[in-house]
Amino acid sequence: MRLSNAPVSWGVFHAETAPLGWESYLAELAGAGYAGTELGPYGFMPEEPDRLAAALARHRLGLEGAVHVHDFLGPGGAEALCAALRRTGALLAACGASHVVVMDGGAGYRPGGPEPEAWQAILEQLRAADDSARALGLTLSVHPHLATAIERPREVRRLLDETGLSLCLDTGHHAAWGDDPAAFLEEAGDRLAYLHLKNVDPGLAADLQAGRIDPRGAMDRGIFCPLAEGAVDIPGLLQRLAGTGFAGPVVVEQDWTETATEPPAALARRNLDYLKGTLE
Repeated sequence: MRLSNAPVSWGVFHAETAPLGWESYLAELAGAGYAGTELGPYGFMPEEPDRLAAALARHRLGLEGAVHVHDFLGPGGAEALCAALRRTGALLAACGASHVVVMDGGAGYRPGGPEPEAWQAILEQLRAADDSARALGLTLSVHPHLATAIERPREVRRLLDETGLSLCLDTGHHAAWGDDPAAFLEEAGDRLAYLHLKNVDPGLAADLQAGRIDPRGAMDRGIFCPLAEGAVDIPGLLQRLAGTGFAGPVVVEQDWTETATEPPAALARRNLDYLKGTLE
């Protein structure tokens, strides 16, 4: 199993406001012991395939894929989404990656889930995006996320029931609503294409589920904790994952912010040491 990480674990949410340069990120990632990376927001890493491939090779890193954020209920629709995926996907494919992940940006978020008409519009955009990804030889998967149109396990199940799309399961976002991501691995079956490893603070998750805090407030207060410290049984999940025959990317995602109590490289190394200990 190749264990990878992502620029978001260094606080890189947008290319133009990245707290460090891409060269420093790759050096710290490799120094922490990881074998692969995500691309991060388009424009953070080099946009020239040869330059990016050379940089990855210098650090002995593989490229897993990219997470593209798109407001499904905002302007632009399928045309904007597919254009962005063609741009990002071409860079991924040229550098040997085979996955692209799409998630909603949260515009027009409705806590009860999208209205029926909005849900159908989302599915139409995702189907068009899937066609664009396939044309580049990439597997597209959908990333459920707190405070977005595809948020709760019920929406994940509905997505799987109503489409042939693949899933990026984020263990923290799934567990935040009280559902067991380890058990869901088997339920998702061969629809699972990509895995984000994240853990969740049990107290904040309980507050979220009881309605004492909303999803955005939960994230602001640090609901996603280091892998060794949360409610998700990471060792049990990895054991179940091995039994499914899953061969897709496994990416640690920590969503680091300046409120964290340790630097991102140190936290990334601690998460990796924990994972290696569970796999021994």
